[in-house]
Amino acid sequence: MPKLHEQRLLIPYPLLPNPKMIFNNYGEHELAWGLLDSCEAGFRYGFLTNQLVDVGISDADEMCDFWSEGGFDTLEIGPTFDLSDEALRGFESRGVKISDLIYCRNTLAANTSDRETVLEKLRQRIEWADRFGIPMVTTSAGFPGRSDNKQTYDRYEAIRPLPAAAIDEWVRVFTPLVELAESKGVKLAFENCPLMQNWAIAPDLWASMFERIDSKQLGLVYDPSHLLWQMIDPYEPLEEFADRIFAIHAKDTQIDHERLARCGILSDFSWWSYRIPGRGQLDWSRFMEKLLDIGFDGPITIEHEDADFSGSAKDVKAGILQGLAHLRHAEKQARSQRAKLSQLQES
Repeated sequence: MPKLHEQRLLIPYPLLPNPKMIFNNYGEHELAWGLLDSCEAGFRYGFLTNQLVDVGISDADEMCDFWSEGGFDTLEIGPTFDLSDEALRGFESRGVKISDLIYCRNTLAANTSDRETVLEKLRQRIEWADRFGIPMVTTSAGFPGRSDNKQTYDRYEAIRPLPAAAIDEWVRVFTPLVELAESKGVKLAFENCPLMQNWAIAPDLWASMFERIDSKQLGLVYDPSHLLWQMIDPYEPLEEFADRIFAIHAKDTQIDHERLARCGILSDFSWWSYRIPGRGQLDWSRFMEKLLDIGFDGPITIEHEDADFSGSAKDVKAGILQGLAHLRHAEKQARSQRAKLSQLQES
């Protein structure tokens, strides 16, 4: 079987009721669900290692094989992969371009010992990035816990600690980490997931972050899926934070409006689910147009958390490949739309 990047990339339209049927024979026969040409000289695409590690793919060679066969450009190494100098040399020898090392844990943990353990692992990744020419380390902004502010208790604190209350402590903890990253020439980026003990989850909070620590090495790994279920516009912040968006986490969110009307936003979060690109609410062609508008040139990393493509290595790989195909299709549509507009303006 030829390598996938030597073939035409494929995607089904519309999606089948059982999405596992689409790619679950990956590696056994040619995929055949509607042809899609890959874009030339387009965005760089990669995937996060976490979901593959979860289904038993923890060997660097096997990870590299899938990366190569799938025609990916970059790789994001997550915290569940057993990272070492030897493993990084292995990726290097196979020509794998590592976009970043991600370690999203509570960097502001109230327990001093837990916090120092996390911060030491983060410092270690900055050192690895420096030694192996990896441009970026990604993490969470952290969350120290509830405050004793009685004025905000009935408005917010009784449900969840106020994110903005963490900023002063974040500045104190991260100023030396940013200085370390600057000294190594490594970018330090924050993912915007609200579920990872993280206060930097929304545009107004990002503005505060960059105001308090004004470093060009500090930025975002922008994940639109988290914005969707927070009811935040996932498109407009791209322009505002254009120079701070170092990478994209490509993940979608499906919202079940019937369930939402029944259970509300706080009961159990059963009204939304993470999906691979193309299976949720996001208009990826519009999103790609925005990325083109701002001149984005960072990696786009598939963060696969779609439960319909889980449970086995075959299904997880299938989900990643379908996500890649949809992203490339969306990019192609976005570039085509821009070309048409350019022609109209010139005529």
